[in-house]
Amino acid sequence: MLEALSERKISYVAIDSALIDIATQLIPSLQASLTLKKEQPVVWLLGEKPNVELAARANAFVERVQRDGTLAKLDDRYFGHVRRLSQADVVTFLGEIETTLPKLRKYFHAAETISGIDWRLIAAIAYHESHWDANATSYTNVRGIMMLTEETADRL
Repeated sequence: MLEALSERKISYVAIDSALIDIATQLIPSLQASLTLKKEQPVVWLLGEKPNVELAARANAFVERVQRDGTLAKLDDRYFGHVRRLSQADVVTFLGEIETTLPKLRKYFHAAETISGIDWRLIAAIAYHESHWDANATSYTNVRGIMMLTEETADRL
């Protein structure tokens, strides 16, 4: 539905703010244009027939994870990146996935074969380190896509 919206096949969609925040990480052209209400309750759909025991357990679970900090940790783990990346960062990264990653993918696959580490993790670390710029040099004189010192590179 959001893809259809971005392609202007439909004119508008009513969507939760958390979902639009995530969607704009994948489709940067999307944006919220109207907030319907500030707060809406989040509810559990527990089936067609009322189940008092299940509802009580679900409510107890939510209260516990809010109280002990688990919910905040999960929120940061799964949604924190949405708050940390600017739209420009997202657009740049998606562009690099289309243009640069295909040229480097064979090297990441080779590194996976050698190291046993998933190539996608290697690619993510490399992007974090250098934005996939083979000529990148840091102020500490580490260089390359993975930003390794000569000593570290020699050990690998």
